[in-house]
Amino acid sequence: TLASTIVTPSIAQTISGIFLILMVLFSSYIIPANSIPPWWIWFHYLNPIAYMLKALMINEFMSPDYDFQVCNGFDCQRFGSSVLSSRGTPTDPNWVWYSIIILYALFLFFLALNYFALTYVSTDPVPPAPVVVDYSKGEYESKRQVGLVEIPFEPV
Repeated sequence: TLASTIVTPSIAQTISGIFLILMVLFSSYIIPANSIPPWWIWFHYLNPIAYMLKALMINEFMSPDYDFQVCNGFDCQRFGSSVLSSRGTPTDPNWVWYSIIILYALFLFFLALNYFALTYVSTDPVPPAPVVVDYSKGEYESKRQVGLVEIPFEPV
């Protein structure tokens, strides 16, 4: 979607790199979902990487491998649930399917956005300014004279 609205590939790559860093940062992998600042939480909800990571974390930590009890004072809970709740991730296994549905919905949303961007946004490239060299001043005369080069064979 972003690349279809920007004229030059170098600018699109730069902005895409910034968005990729933000997507990883606010996917609750580096910053937990419950620690994301309120003015950035909208980016977390539009982030496909966040939903993919949420589904993978729930699938992993709700498995029987992490089914042992961990006690913190008088509060005892499953280890997998403890890890998920510390990261701000829901512990309900249905969230795996919710995340997959949301990923498909985000895919269709961004596909429609890309369609409208390609249809209605004009990104005609601006040609570069022509380079004008004035050879009449005489400073380029020495560069224009080309000497002969001897070749070690007879041309056929």
